[in-house]
Amino acid sequence: MMWKEYSMGYLKANRAASLSLMAAVLIASAFLSLVTGLFYNLWADSVWRVRQEEGDWHAAFEGEFTAEEIQIMENFSNVQEVRVFREEGNAQACRAELILENPRSVYEDMPLLAEKLSIHPEDTARLTYHSDLLLPYLIYSPVEREDPPLLLPLYILVMLVSAAALLLIIYSAFEVTGSGRLHQLGMLQSVGASPGQVRMVLLQEAAALSLPAVLAGILLGNGLVYVFLSVAGRLGDSIRRQTDAAEAVFRYSPLVFWVSFGACVLTVFFSAGLFAGRLTKRTILESLKGGEEAVSRKMRKYRLFSAVFGVEGELAQKSLYARRKAFRPAVMSLTLSFLAFSLFMNFVTLSDISTRETYFERNEDVWDVMLTTEPGIEAGKEEQLAAHIREIPGAAECMAYQVCQLKTTVPEELLSSELLGAGGLEGLSGVEKTKEGWQIPVLLFLLDEESFAKYRKEMGLPAEGHKALLVNRIWDSRNSHFREKTYLPYLKEMENITLELLTEEAGNQTEVSYPVKISVEACVAEEPVMRKNASDYGTYMLCLVMPGDACPVGALEPVFYQILAEPREGAGAVYDAVQELMKDFEEGRDYTLEDRQAEAAYNQEVWAALKLLYGGICVMLAVIGFANIFANMLGQTVLRRKEFARYQTVGMTPAGVWKTLLLEGAVLAGRPILIGIPVTAVMVMYLGESAQISMEKYLAECPVLPMAGFTGMFFLVTLAACVLGGRQILKGALVEGVRDEMI
Repeated sequence: MMWKEYSMGYLKANRAASLSLMAAVLIASAFLSLVTGLFYNLWADSVWRVRQEEGDWHAAFEGEFTAEEIQIMENFSNVQEVRVFREEGNAQACRAELILENPRSVYEDMPLLAEKLSIHPEDTARLTYHSDLLLPYLIYSPVEREDPPLLLPLYILVMLVSAAALLLIIYSAFEVTGSGRLHQLGMLQSVGASPGQVRMVLLQEAAALSLPAVLAGILLGNGLVYVFLSVAGRLGDSIRRQTDAAEAVFRYSPLVFWVSFGACVLTVFFSAGLFAGRLTKRTILESLKGGEEAVSRKMRKYRLFSAVFGVEGELAQKSLYARRKAFRPAVMSLTLSFLAFSLFMNFVTLSDISTRETYFERNEDVWDVMLTTEPGIEAGKEEQLAAHIREIPGAAECMAYQVCQLKTTVPEELLSSELLGAGGLEGLSGVEKTKEGWQIPVLLFLLDEESFAKYRKEMGLPAEGHKALLVNRIWDSRNSHFREKTYLPYLKEMENITLELLTEEAGNQTEVSYPVKISVEACVAEEPVMRKNASDYGTYMLCLVMPGDACPVGALEPVFYQILAEPREGAGAVYDAVQELMKDFEEGRDYTLEDRQAEAAYNQEVWAALKLLYGGICVMLAVIGFANIFANMLGQTVLRRKEFARYQTVGMTPAGVWKTLLLEGAVLAGRPILIGIPVTAVMVMYLGESAQISMEKYLAECPVLPMAGFTGMFFLVTLAACVLGGRQILKGALVEGVRDEMI
């Protein structure tokens, strides 16, 4: 009866407060459903991939088994199916894969079956468990039980943190519908309603408003999961182009629905129960008065704000100061939200500038398609493969090369005067002083014959020649930074230089027990234009360039085929043609193939998806603050009505009331921004200086629009809360607001 006569009428008459609560529950349930759906899809996808790649079995026996032993496996309790795979030429040698009816007892049942087959239970060569399939179902071996994987605890932790955050959202939303009706609840209690009846009414209202919102939120959350997987699938197109990986597919289960629904309902009713319990603990007189106004013993002075915005500005600041504890969740969540968003957006901007300059733009005229074959290709076939690639339509250039890292010792007197004048090699990383001189790292670029001849011509030398060329330069790191390097001559200009090289022991280099002597034909000023230059391998390396067939050291490094396309937009066709070529060339040889333009597009798409995903998380965090602001603006209508009634009795007009409320909203929205901007500026300056990115470059790509949109959302939502609260405050007559004081 109370529900029909009281609650339904109240909900119809206060649609704004009801919609506020439903919106909060909708957001909360959507977020919980999103978390649950993402975890389920990640889990289901990993299980599906294991079954596709490794098979759908729980345990397997290997060895020579008779027909009777196979029958023992099939007749063993809990075994649903036995799949037998026999070796050719041996009728008894086989692998028996077992599928169990209840896989949870696999680690107890299989040792018993092994004993019947005369197999030791710990013989891992003959008895294996499909742990990759069992682990996702939380079926642990005895060893794993002692130190279980962290997947389930991680999921539980995420769910608890999400539920705690959403509990705050919903609790704040109940402030909207509950605090504003303290006077009405007090009247109910004054005519005989017990605390239990009042609590039941509030829970019934919570159920009526929340259950439809929960169902809609679950639908919305799963829609977000579908969108997320679709975006991830689109981003994965370039990866699947190079592999046989399958696309992620949206999956759903009734279990996911009930877990999401149960978590949302429990969160809603726990929040409603907490709030109802707090309300029913008030005395009847407190409820009839609509609660107590916030009073501050020591009030701060706001002279600047008062000078700019007048008395309304001072009243707005003092009102917020008096209620600062009530607004603390809003200020914290909005500040964290803005900081997280602004720091991430600026970090992405700086990272994008750095990656673009140091990788994509630097390689724009260097390569479009890069083929890397693993070490061990048959000698001489590098030239053949490079020749085949050059015949591909659209492949304008192809350079085949290998890289070999060695060391040499250079006497002090061979160093150039320019280098010695700049401080020499003292204190530089990678070089070491010895009795004979300086031990310096050396990098050999071994080019194919055609590429080496072209390089010689570019350096002003005859195309013919097979001796090494010395790139005689070193980065002057003391007087220039890595983005704008200046160079000094490394060694003195002299003829008939012979370097004695030793191979490095680290890495996969070929080791020799004696020095290798290499004669240098000439010194040149530039190294070949490659994807990675000498400084990428080591800062102060001495670089030698020579044809691969003239190198006395057999490098065990991969062979790189650096391909330029003409026209540039035809790189995709060249990529496909090289991939087709490699099917017939040295079949079975491992290789990797890269498309620079596709990588650049993929990189942009990844950043865009991360911005979207991270921005959504920041908005969710901001919603907690918005819910708290709405709760305070709409949930304390009775108290605020008294406050502004007193102001009106001394001459404040309705326009002054609106000005005060809107200034409160502006302060609430602007405070997180004023805190976040200086922190972001310090971070930008620090990261920009570390990455040697000038302020002009940053300002040209500063994420002004996203940050302005995020900031605008703060002001729009906060001012909307103030407008709704102001409408409620100005609804009543002036005499109603001051009645308690008159009594």
